[in-house]
Amino acid sequence: MFGVAAGSAAVWLGALAVGVTLGLLGSGGSIVTVPLLIYLVEQPEKVAIASSLMIVGTISAVGAMGHIRRGNLVWSTLVQFGLPAMAGTYAGAGVAGFIPGLLQLGLFSLVMLAAAWRMFKASSSKARQGEQRAGGDDRLRWLRSGLAGFATGTLAGVVGVGGGFLIVPALVLLFGLPMQRAVATSLLIIVMQSASGFYKYLDILEQQQLALDWRVIGVFIGVGLLGFATGGTLGRKVDDALLKKLFASLLTLTGIFIFIDTVVALIISH
Repeated sequence: MFGVAAGSAAVWLGALAVGVTLGLLGSGGSIVTVPLLIYLVEQPEKVAIASSLMIVGTISAVGAMGHIRRGNLVWSTLVQFGLPAMAGTYAGAGVAGFIPGLLQLGLFSLVMLAAAWRMFKASSSKARQGEQRAGGDDRLRWLRSGLAGFATGTLAGVVGVGGGFLIVPALVLLFGLPMQRAVATSLLIIVMQSASGFYKYLDILEQQQLALDWRVIGVFIGVGLLGFATGGTLGRKVDDALLKKLFASLLTLTGIFIFIDTVVALIISH
């Protein structure tokens, strides 16, 4: 249907990269998946975003199961942050139906650059500061967490990112969660967001007479799960700060490329 066959080595390597990224960082899966589906598989932007939500949501669900067994998830946070995030993703996906694909891709490139900046700035000292700042009036925290969840979900719906790079620091700052619990809980929130957004995108694709390539989705999920397990193992052996800097550098270069490519395409189309 699209540019590269689902069984090609390039697609398998791309799917592996998605899983390894999620396993290493607990986030970043969508930021890798969407460009691969657009530039490698040559899918239309909206098809790539919808596919990414299914792929990353499924891999995150499997990853969350292990954390559930180990008791790392904070269930109350799923209500305070996760449910508003689901609502935001559905709303964002609805808005995305009215946004041209190229503009979505341009917004996506800006999100990549924001994610890169966030990873460059990330440090354990900041995480500890976030834990100290959490607390305060419960009603105010419910309001702040609900608004933050809805905003994160809306972004996920519009540009197709799971938002893990936003969710994890938000959970640390708003709820004072240790990093391990924040990462674990973020995986299930990503699942909730992805399910909500994917459901809405099915309507959008039908309206625009676009179809998903389930073979590509299957390859990305299957190989991505292997990558997720590998990434989780490597993550315990690789220096976290160095890993984030390397990934942030990759995001920066890719984000700049996509932004320039999108701007040129918009100029040519007009």
